[in-house]
Amino acid sequence: MSQSVLLECAHLCAQSAAGEHILQDIQLSLTAGRYGLCGRNGSGKSWLLELLAGQRQPQQGHIRCGGRCAWLPQQQADGPRNAQSLADYLNLSQRLQALQRVEEGMASAADFELIGDDWSLPQRLQQILLPYGLAYESDHKAAQLMQRLQRPAQVLSGGQRMRLQLALLFASKPDVLLLDEPGNHLDGSGRQWLIGQMAAFRGVLILVSHDVQLLQAMEHILELRSGHLYQYGGNYEQFLLQRQQEQQALLQQLEGSRQRLQQVERATQRSQEKAARRAQSGKRERRDGSQSKLLLDNKQQSAEQQQGRQSRARSRQHEQAAGQLKERQQQWLQEDSPLAQWYLPTTGKLRSGLILQITDQPLPYRPEQRLTFAVQQGEHLWLRGDNGSGKSSLLQLLATADQRPTILRRTEIRLLDQHCSLLHNHLSALDNLLRATSLDTTSARTLLAGVGLNAEACLRPAGILSGGERMKLALLLVTQQTPGALLLLDEPDNHLDRHSREQLAQALRAYPGALILVSHDGHFAAGCGISQTLVL
Repeated sequence: MSQSVLLECAHLCAQSAAGEHILQDIQLSLTAGRYGLCGRNGSGKSWLLELLAGQRQPQQGHIRCGGRCAWLPQQQADGPRNAQSLADYLNLSQRLQALQRVEEGMASAADFELIGDDWSLPQRLQQILLPYGLAYESDHKAAQLMQRLQRPAQVLSGGQRMRLQLALLFASKPDVLLLDEPGNHLDGSGRQWLIGQMAAFRGVLILVSHDVQLLQAMEHILELRSGHLYQYGGNYEQFLLQRQQEQQALLQQLEGSRQRLQQVERATQRSQEKAARRAQSGKRERRDGSQSKLLLDNKQQSAEQQQGRQSRARSRQHEQAAGQLKERQQQWLQEDSPLAQWYLPTTGKLRSGLILQITDQPLPYRPEQRLTFAVQQGEHLWLRGDNGSGKSSLLQLLATADQRPTILRRTEIRLLDQHCSLLHNHLSALDNLLRATSLDTTSARTLLAGVGLNAEACLRPAGILSGGERMKLALLLVTQQTPGALLLLDEPDNHLDRHSREQLAQALRAYPGALILVSHDGHFAAGCGISQTLVL
């Protein structure tokens, strides 16, 4: 492997337990630079990153990394447990405890092996934690930092936890950095901070994202389509231009193949008609008796031989033209053609007028701030605010069943949190939907297919679905449980690819009931038909 190549893989193949081909003959040879990895939900992006990070083993092929590799996995399922400390959440407990035993003169050989060369961890960690108020200038020892990080991980918002993890990864200065959807939960300032960190990184950085702003900061784009990996030079805007040119060229090739097949079929039809006319003429000559039978037999034999040669040649031409057309059609089917539309049911009569009234309600974790607002039926409210402002906590409070004099509820409420915690990870996508609703199997499969979960995907356990697939399934559960309920949607656009975001926005815009949406994407929020905005 060349010294300038930091990451390469050859003939990489992977398939699911059900035998479905996820990755097919992946070839990569990457020098230092920023690479954006994009593709439809469920196309295998996270799977590929897990292979490159050594978290999975390929069924075929090999991977070589010319340095130290760091990996940020996609934030899946449940998020931090209430009892999980920040040290455990950040996977720092064991190393900090080992450093603490070294400081106390009680270290073992295993402690030194665990620490490795990372003796500067306390100093790095102190500088990273200072802006969050999680450490002080006097905290120089592992024991002090370990004590600070014993507080629950949920004292920080999802965006703050993400930024903290990213800061630790960048500070560790790896040679290869793999980031799986790091933009999820980050507010505008967080995204700008991440763009600056990526621009300063000097190794190989692979970013999985559906965020156009982040992808625009890349130097190369990698795209997964139908299990195959395609590489493009330039940022995301240049990639879209190249893809558009490819699609236009493919459409022209498809139309050319269709015309070629039609020409061959027309030529075959004319030849058959000509042969039929010759045969009819031969029959008339035999009835007339104007020529000898021997001569007519020779003419007939010669005509049949020529017709046979022409027939075989036309058959080959037809087979080639039909094969080329089929190949072009298969290539077109692999393109990003629109999927079926999302379906949000609205059966039954909706309650009109006021459905939610909040009066002088203290914000969770910020009791000095109080909220007063109302939601009318049919209103679409955008709940905005920086990371840590209390948006998710407010939605959790609104969704609880306990009665409060400050909160008046006049309709059913359904909450979709950031971690899709309403999903049962051990159940299949289909069984999750059947368990949560009164749908029959056929209707449930139709809805799942409409959001891109095909017959094979809907039978996978929810725990192994991609982040985008989990979000789609959770959205179906929320919207199908109580048609017309007040929907509380906490960053539902996280993990969704570009097509799915557009389709979801269209469906939410058409939703006649009320909803409260948390999102850091102003374009997505506008597409959902926002009628009022509340800023924390």
